[in-house]
Amino acid sequence: MKIHPFICLFLLLATSLLNGQSDDCPAAELISVFEDCQAEPSSTFSLTSFSTKNTCNGNTDDDGWFRFIAISPRTQVVVFSDQLANMAISVFETCRKEIACVNDRDMGGQEFLTFDTNIDQEYFVQVYDFTEGGGGFLICLTAEEEVFPSDCPGATVLCEAGQIPFTPIGAGKNDFDNNNSLAGCLAQNENQSAWYYFEITEEAPPNQTLTFSITPDSDIDYDFAVYGPNVICDALGAPIRCSFADQSCDFCPMTGLGMGATDASEGVNGDGFLAPITVQSGEGFFMILNTSATTATSFDLEWGGTAANFLKCSTQLPCGLTLDVGNPIIVCEETTLTLNPTATGNINNLKYQWRGTPTTVAYLNSLFSANPTVTLPPDFTGSIGYEVTAIATNGCTLKDSIFITKQCEVSMDCPTLSADINLTSVNCTDPNSGSLQIGLIEGGMSPYLFQLDNTTDFQTNPSFQNLTEGNHLLTIQDGNGCQSDTVITLPTTPLPTLEIGNDITASQGESIDLTAFSNLNDKQIKNVTWSILDSEDCLVPCISINFNALRTETIQAILETTDNCTVRDELQLTVQPKIDIYTPTVFSPNGDGINDHFSILTGAGIAKIITLQIFDRWGNLVFRQDNFLPNNAGLGWDGRSNNRILDSGVYLYYAELEVIDSPSVSKSGDVFLIR
Repeated sequence: MKIHPFICLFLLLATSLLNGQSDDCPAAELISVFEDCQAEPSSTFSLTSFSTKNTCNGNTDDDGWFRFIAISPRTQVVVFSDQLANMAISVFETCRKEIACVNDRDMGGQEFLTFDTNIDQEYFVQVYDFTEGGGGFLICLTAEEEVFPSDCPGATVLCEAGQIPFTPIGAGKNDFDNNNSLAGCLAQNENQSAWYYFEITEEAPPNQTLTFSITPDSDIDYDFAVYGPNVICDALGAPIRCSFADQSCDFCPMTGLGMGATDASEGVNGDGFLAPITVQSGEGFFMILNTSATTATSFDLEWGGTAANFLKCSTQLPCGLTLDVGNPIIVCEETTLTLNPTATGNINNLKYQWRGTPTTVAYLNSLFSANPTVTLPPDFTGSIGYEVTAIATNGCTLKDSIFITKQCEVSMDCPTLSADINLTSVNCTDPNSGSLQIGLIEGGMSPYLFQLDNTTDFQTNPSFQNLTEGNHLLTIQDGNGCQSDTVITLPTTPLPTLEIGNDITASQGESIDLTAFSNLNDKQIKNVTWSILDSEDCLVPCISINFNALRTETIQAILETTDNCTVRDELQLTVQPKIDIYTPTVFSPNGDGINDHFSILTGAGIAKIITLQIFDRWGNLVFRQDNFLPNNAGLGWDGRSNNRILDSGVYLYYAELEVIDSPSVSKSGDVFLIR
């Protein structure tokens, strides 16, 4: 007969009345697996005949054993133990082959262990007091629905760069099987797909830019689509970015957002990259990664843009459900009250499950009611808490907690409340870019509320955004209404400095090295742009450059920081021209590779030869070449005129040359042609 937890928890201390189970694995008691938790009472008192070690390394002299037949791909075992026991769980595939174990709590409370199972296969559960002495407990086994990364509800949360696993199990279910979720440019829908989710923290300033690059671990063509912000798997809408570029694209096999792209969607002829997205604090986005290859295993992910430092790691997938169990409850003489959680969104056929310690759940008339009644004992003192889990039909699961405190005194001595506070300075581009985050709080009683500058209502969120520099009054209020005020000074990020050196005088063609010196480290510098050099000629952040001095000019450098502040410096480069000109007096165009052409050799001060003209002794023009670079014999005279070989003899030449930053010069003379 099944005994529900709210009935049997009263019996935990009366251990002689509890159902016993075997302390030897081969004789383990068979218990059933249900869709919800239907707990059975038991204990490990006096079970010391056999001992089976496990990887949690607890004291297993007093272990008790159960066995079950799996009915789902994943199974969860829950043990509710009394406050005098430190019960732990191990699961075995056979009596000697362990799967997993857990011991997260020190004394009392609930232990959870969820693990993969094969339907219709038998498994063994070992429950034991991690220290020694045995303990009373409740145990239940529940079937868990398996969610695959190939499907949107099983999306993997992304927040850090590096190697990301990509092991899709085919296409999974069709995530685009309704008109509320569109495949966009992914014309073939899903082949081998995996879903991911990323979210922006509440501390992010407004209008941040996000880019990313995805590099497969092999030459595999990835397509992707991004949905959001703030959508759910059942209603993704149309993708805000979608790339279906084939494997011959410009950036392949890389793909992503950025690289100067401005388009939001591309087909097979795209280059693999799309425009960055502008994000706001708290926004979340789903992304599907799809390929036709069956050998994909992982990819390298790099984040970029100003939002890269505001990705949230600890988050739940949005699923169209909100849950609020209400504010803390203060009682004095009351002994009976009803809990009323409020759910919005996908609430049809919503299931509830309440959890607490074995003592506190005994006060509930039901663990699975939407509105359970709490009956407090006459001698109740202090504070107790309950956690409620709401599960929607689409698999969406949310949790919330509530505390009940007995407090009859009208007045009390309020303690001093102190907190760790992290500040983000105001940057030079936005006077409202400061923020503060409240961390660990000492003193008082939770839950805590927060207010800033007496201008807003008290809030539960321990962070404040869009702050200006200077002093701010932070007020913290605890669960008893006690308050503490602290003056916070929000600084401004120091302005960056830039120095590229003094003015320079150099000879034409001389090699020049310049370095941008700043009060920042390399990681704080986004880029340095030089007026004398194209950015593509220098690796970002382009702190140092080298070039040849060709002309007198002003050289300017602009430094841009990672938070978009800019500072500039300049110097004057004065170049002294080198206009050395040399012309041979004899040349022999006989094809031996030596002196086969008559040309002009110059120093670095000559920009080009405007014209070179050759005349015979009667003044006839026999050769002319205009607008070509000096020091290139192949562009000179080869001893021919209109493709006719000329005889040996003396010829006259005239040349006009363009000088860098100076008037042009001319040169004339004669040259002897030898055959």
